[in-house]
Amino acid sequence: MTSNVTEVSTPAGVALGVVRDNVRIFRGIRYGCTQAGAGRFQEVKPFRNGNGPISEKYSVFPQLRSRLADVMGDAVRDITQAEDAFLLDVWTPADASRLPVLVFLHGGAFISGGGCGTRYDGFRLASEESVVVVTLNYRLGAMGHLFIDGVSHGNLPFGDILCALQWVQENVGSFGGDPANVTVAGQSAGAWYAHLLAVSPASRGLLRRNVLLSIPHYPPMPADTARETGRFFTSLPGGSDPHTMPVDTLLAAQREVMTRAARFGDLTLGFYPVVDGDVVPEWLFDYRRAAEAAHVETTLVGYTRDENAAFLSISGFSMPPDEHAVTEWFRDKFGSMAEVVRSNLDRLRDRPSPYTSLVDGGTWLSFALPAHALVDACSQRGIRSWLYRFDLPTGSEDILSPHCLELPFLFGNREDWDDARMLARISPRIFEAVSSAFRHAIARFVHGELPASRSGNAWDEYSAQTKRCNLVTAESEPFSTRLDLSDTVQCVLAQRG
Repeated sequence: MTSNVTEVSTPAGVALGVVRDNVRIFRGIRYGCTQAGAGRFQEVKPFRNGNGPISEKYSVFPQLRSRLADVMGDAVRDITQAEDAFLLDVWTPADASRLPVLVFLHGGAFISGGGCGTRYDGFRLASEESVVVVTLNYRLGAMGHLFIDGVSHGNLPFGDILCALQWVQENVGSFGGDPANVTVAGQSAGAWYAHLLAVSPASRGLLRRNVLLSIPHYPPMPADTARETGRFFTSLPGGSDPHTMPVDTLLAAQREVMTRAARFGDLTLGFYPVVDGDVVPEWLFDYRRAAEAAHVETTLVGYTRDENAAFLSISGFSMPPDEHAVTEWFRDKFGSMAEVVRSNLDRLRDRPSPYTSLVDGGTWLSFALPAHALVDACSQRGIRSWLYRFDLPTGSEDILSPHCLELPFLFGNREDWDDARMLARISPRIFEAVSSAFRHAIARFVHGELPASRSGNAWDEYSAQTKRCNLVTAESEPFSTRLDLSDTVQCVLAQRG
């Protein structure tokens, strides 16, 4: 392994990096800034430094420890936090020229995470798949989504992402990337934004295709609800002036909002994007309307087999849940169809229990349904679409195949996930085989080709007629199956809008 200093002159300024084997790595490139001393709730502005340096010591936006850290590990441990962390990282093959660009948006329930965390290391994607990889930070929690008239409109992170994507358009060519061939991939909250980017007129021309890993069904917050959340936030100790409150106080108040939002068995959020006309449309999760508005040419969507196990296994509610609590949850979500829906889901388990019923019900409502409904709508609209389900078992009876499991396999950097309980029982051999196959399939899509394994076996394309879903298992070769949703569950989705 060799490593030496490198630099690239861009229209924004000079980026400093290192060369590792055949990849140039640039960490902490500044893409944006706000007015010094008064920028907490300002729109980000593009950062340009002429011939000066644009690389800095990398950091992430202020946040508390992730609620999923006990499952996936702490993604930003030992990383400096700062309110001006408008930074991105770039990995590019040393001989790159007009290569496709993959921009990855991290998840974290809109309150945690960071693209500059070591978890999202693009080295193997750049080195093995000939892709220029960009990861980025965007504002989080109350600093991004607090909605108070005259203070903030609640959608600052989307502006951050747009600013970063504009930076990509103007500068990625200097790194050997093709600004006309950009794929935006996102996981969880990042997938939410990648979906919004596909339909919002504000992002037209900034991406060509998208990849949605575990997009949650969470329509944007109505403005009236966001205002009420803002009033509650400012009523908390130290919250009267959000502009000047210390970061620790702000994060403590943010935790109170999250605690207030928590509900048994549900994926709950305290701060997330707010309805804002056509920029963040209220119809974003009306999948047919969203497909009609989409300006991407292709899409790839997927989820893990047991998404909600990640949230339930660490929830503050009694676990495992008792039968009565689970029965009431199903009645609340499915009404008169509760018993039929639960029975259909339980039949998919060898040994169903109240816990697995709750995992399955929540997974279908929050993640599987949006994935299936979105690819179905896009396919019927004429947008070529692929669907996958990540079925690799972890060997753990409580976390199963949870939310976030596919991430280390996409990046292929198990060593950076050394504290992730979800990987503890997966052998290095299986990890490497599944990671290689999954990473290659996603990279083929980024290249504008059919997703396929290294042996050349192409993933099945989704259509409304075939409803093919590609299953990622412990085998290095994925296989597909007709994975249709029951009519009763589809009805529930229609009722939710």
